[in-house]
Amino acid sequence: MNIRNLFESFLIDLFQNIAQETAKAVADIRQEAKQFKAKKVASSIIERQEQTAKLIEQRQAVMDGLFDQLAAAKMQL
Repeated sequence: MNIRNLFESFLIDLFQNIAQETAKAVADIRQEAKQFKAKKVASSIIERQEQTAKLIEQRQAVMDGLFDQLAAAKMQL
């Protein structure tokens, strides 16, 4: 296996791991928000949880775009 293939494999694994961890983080935050609702926690805390989940998803979308750019640049090599 040459260095290019190793690098491609590394990037794919990295991308998948980041995506999985992001999905887990968002799910955990949303689950916590549901628990807060059940416990009648202040609505401002619940709103903040949802805002945090959305922010993480937005950042994941940016990272997806960066990985796409990296993949496109790699193809030009």
